[in-house]
Amino acid sequence: MEPSFHLSKPAHEMLESPSQTFPALIAFGDSILDTGNNNWLFTMTRANLPPNGRDFAGGKATGRYGNGLVLSNLIGLGIKFPLPAYLDPNLPREDLATGVCFASAGSGLDELTAKTVKEVEAYNISQVVMNRDS
Repeated sequence: MEPSFHLSKPAHEMLESPSQTFPALIAFGDSILDTGNNNWLFTMTRANLPPNGRDFAGGKATGRYGNGLVLSNLIGLGIKFPLPAYLDPNLPREDLATGVCFASAGSGLDELTAKTVKEVEAYNISQVVMNRDS
């Protein structure tokens, strides 16, 4: 069976020149991309316990849903690594200009999913962003 999604050409050919770079990386999504936002939320969906993180730098759980890098980290190689969690209270303001991860494990477009696990609803992330510094 043929894949239902494909790019018209390889990603490296989409750049105007081989030296072109991306100025920032912004990630939205769920646990596949979450780099630790759930550590700062009152939720039952957290990955800050072993075995998560055992293969990550330092060997400790960082809130990533995996034993090492999550997809947003892999995408960020060469752009921004590691991609910091937006809700991390130690996040320097300067990092906002070069990229952050807004992904939150358990989030979704279905309002019931987010309410069940007390998670950030995908369509409501703008309120979290606007209220962060207030």
